[in-house]
Amino acid sequence: MSRRPSLFRYGSTRGSGTGGVFSEETNESESSENDSQQESEGNPQTEEEHPPGDSAEQLHQDPAGPEKLEAGEEGDRRRRSRRRPLPLWAKLCACISIVIAILLAILLGVLLTRKTGGASAALVEPPQSSNPTPSVASPIVASTPASSLVVSSPTATPTATAPSASTSASDTPATPAPSAEPSASDVPATVAPSAEPSASATPATAAPSEVVSASDTPATAAPSADASASATPATDAPSVAASATGVPATAAFSVAASVSAVMATAVPSIEASASQPPATAPGLPTPTGDDQASSQTMAYATSAPSPTFAGTPSGSSSSDPFQPSSPQPTIMRPDRPRLIAPAYRWSQVPALVSSDSYMQSLDGTIMSIANEMAQLPPVSPSATETGPYDVPGQVKTRIKVFAYAYRMTSSEIWLTRTWAEIQLPYSIDWYELTSALAIAYDWLFELWSADQRRQMESLIIWAGLSSAIHDFGLDGSTPAAWTTTPGEKNCISNAGVLMGLLAIWDALPSNWAANGIADSAQRVFTQSLNSASSYCANSVSSDGSWIETPSAGLAGATAHAELVASFLTATGGTYGLMTANPNFERFGLSHMYASGNKALFDYGDAAPTTYGFSGNWMMFHATQYNRPEYMLFQRDRPDVVDPWSMFWYEPTVAGQFWSGLPLDHYFDDPQDSWVSMRSSWTDAHGLFVAMKSGKLTGHSVKGDLDLGDFVVDCLGERWAVELGSGMTNATGYSDSEAQDSLRWRYYRKRTEGQNTILIGGENQNVGASPTCNFGSTNTVQSASTGFEVPVDSTAFFTTDISTAYGEGCSVKRGIRLLNGRRQILLQDDISCNRGPIEWRMHTKAAVQVNGVFATLTIGGQTMELRIINPPDGACFKTGDAVRQPSDPSLPPGTIDQPNQGVTVLSITLPAGSYNLQVLFNPQWPDMAADRYVTPPFVSIDRWTLTSHG
Repeated sequence: MSRRPSLFRYGSTRGSGTGGVFSEETNESESSENDSQQESEGNPQTEEEHPPGDSAEQLHQDPAGPEKLEAGEEGDRRRRSRRRPLPLWAKLCACISIVIAILLAILLGVLLTRKTGGASAALVEPPQSSNPTPSVASPIVASTPASSLVVSSPTATPTATAPSASTSASDTPATPAPSAEPSASDVPATVAPSAEPSASATPATAAPSEVVSASDTPATAAPSADASASATPATDAPSVAASATGVPATAAFSVAASVSAVMATAVPSIEASASQPPATAPGLPTPTGDDQASSQTMAYATSAPSPTFAGTPSGSSSSDPFQPSSPQPTIMRPDRPRLIAPAYRWSQVPALVSSDSYMQSLDGTIMSIANEMAQLPPVSPSATETGPYDVPGQVKTRIKVFAYAYRMTSSEIWLTRTWAEIQLPYSIDWYELTSALAIAYDWLFELWSADQRRQMESLIIWAGLSSAIHDFGLDGSTPAAWTTTPGEKNCISNAGVLMGLLAIWDALPSNWAANGIADSAQRVFTQSLNSASSYCANSVSSDGSWIETPSAGLAGATAHAELVASFLTATGGTYGLMTANPNFERFGLSHMYASGNKALFDYGDAAPTTYGFSGNWMMFHATQYNRPEYMLFQRDRPDVVDPWSMFWYEPTVAGQFWSGLPLDHYFDDPQDSWVSMRSSWTDAHGLFVAMKSGKLTGHSVKGDLDLGDFVVDCLGERWAVELGSGMTNATGYSDSEAQDSLRWRYYRKRTEGQNTILIGGENQNVGASPTCNFGSTNTVQSASTGFEVPVDSTAFFTTDISTAYGEGCSVKRGIRLLNGRRQILLQDDISCNRGPIEWRMHTKAAVQVNGVFATLTIGGQTMELRIINPPDGACFKTGDAVRQPSDPSLPPGTIDQPNQGVTVLSITLPAGSYNLQVLFNPQWPDMAADRYVTPPFVSIDRWTLTSHG
């Protein structure tokens, strides 16, 4: 990889791990190399233009012109004799002129920034600069540089944009810039458009070549991967915003992560990425060099000791002209938009973008995503989709982004692109599609023609209302199961039909009175609202867990928040949707603890890249339930970039989400018992362990046969992985949770597809009733910028899962943290008269086994596993994550979803009684070999906080 040229001719802007700018002296060799590279590659000068010995200065000084210059040694002597040092007054005048020019440039920039204030601007032609900028293949350029994405406290100054290549180093704030070859974990990723975009990526409506800007910030983009080294990257020096502590802030989310989260079209990866925490803390620069090697505790800037909302909310409804004294669900505000973000909220956005660096970053990234999506053809139905909401989810994501872009820029291109997505040749009744159509209809209501509105009304009635008439049994059919069942589908379906009806309610009497459509809409409205408040709102169990899976919870909670926010903005009331279940507000806590240092503890069905679903409902819950820690947590997640965030994020939030929050939590509802344990909330390389037990049924056919299943994160990697969903449209996949269900024939749903104990190759018993025990030193991470784990800090979780294996078997599993939370002990006390007994763990690491030792490597990191006190014959083996020959056959015409790159690490023993202990030793870079401990054997029934020293 060629070295990128330095942004400035003298002195690099690449900062140290503690911020600041390297001096010219520090970077002398690098500057020299970059200068010579610029001269040889970027500014070629031929001998004909400047012959040797005749500088441009000399040619200018000689009044007789170049033809009069003397030649040879005598000419050189005479020319040297004419050079005289500049007098002192001339040097002073030159210095003063330079300083005045710099000050005027800074003043002009400040005046322009204050004048525009980040307000939205329409599409404009890119300015023609005398200084060439990098050639970028993409015809549309992001409104805010990817490297400018900054997360800082609400009191931070607006984001400073990256200087142009012609800017003097003295004009630029001290900004740590990425190294020449940054790794993915070192700096935020940026979108680098392909140098040669595929023709298939061009929409039917051609993307314009204008610059889309929602905030009038300089339009820049990351150069393509093969951009010439002579071109100066516009993102070479990321801009920063001052945090509450005065330390430059580093982006906690990236354009690349955000764009990939909403634009990916491939099958979701096995590991969830949407919940991955930032690799760098907001508020401090990225550690580099030696600083990075020694950094184990991620430092966060402290703006307040505890989470709180400080000051008057920015989105106060006091300026809303619609103030119903007694809200009614069918009496709606007269102005538009009415869903999620009414007109008064839209009017507040430009000022918030101008004054708050975080919202400026969100706005700029949304516009970047809009530009990327505008280059793609409209969504078309796919016969190979992996989830029921993939196609409508893509449509909804694009409609939200394009509609947002229009309302922020008033550019017709976004109206055209929104309409192009609505023209999708639909073939299935999708409630998620109905909510997408509702947003397009409502947010751009005044822009649509009467004929266009009529078409969208027809689609909403067809996709949502007619489906609901059938599903609620209003046509005499048997009501669909989802109408009286808590969970994701109830929330998504009810949100879709109700948002659709809220959007077109005014048009029903005049346009759709015939054929009883308006009357049916009234009946569906009542039925659907009752179903949502009775079942969707009760999708969270007593401990805060979603009753299905964490991934289903993201989808269900997103739909629930959209529905409640729509009712709140359209009618002024929430009608019990937020209060019907007092445990609903605890789902945010569950989501925080399920979020590991690498990925979500996403047991059961999981589709982490499902379109339109994220954790941004946390922001809505933060204000509705007065839980500021939810907002503080979510604002640093990669999935935060979404138009909803522009209306649900509250800039007055302050503090640190982890302040006073224990490192461990046991979710004790018998339906979904599970545990979360970690070494730090803020160290992306720290240790995270989670294990589940609970019931195997009652999860809306979304769970696995997985009692005792676990995941492990540390060193920035996931070592024990979840496989996620199978092909959700496969035969029998979602039929039932009965023991003989076809669902349990698919590898990813079978017991053999989990990180647990497999006996006789058979599935666990769906009627199992496990018991659990939990202990923790209740270690709490302070809000300081550093955190050292006490040496005696520990936690453990045990579960008796014997009933999952039938008579004649006793299986107890325990997992605990050792040595100041730097090692893990996984122990199984097993006695069974059947065999073989198999210990299984799925990993994406490269595995080498040597008897009782196993070495796992991934991402340049190493984990060593060792069987301690091994039973006779115990040793590690490896295999593929595939069905065993003895498994029952799959339904005709179906196959298992492949598990590419996954290895099964296993230990196999015959029938008998065993105490199997596996010690996990992450190879921490700052931990010597003699500091690792070997724990004593203690039977699981006797585990306590002090049982292992």
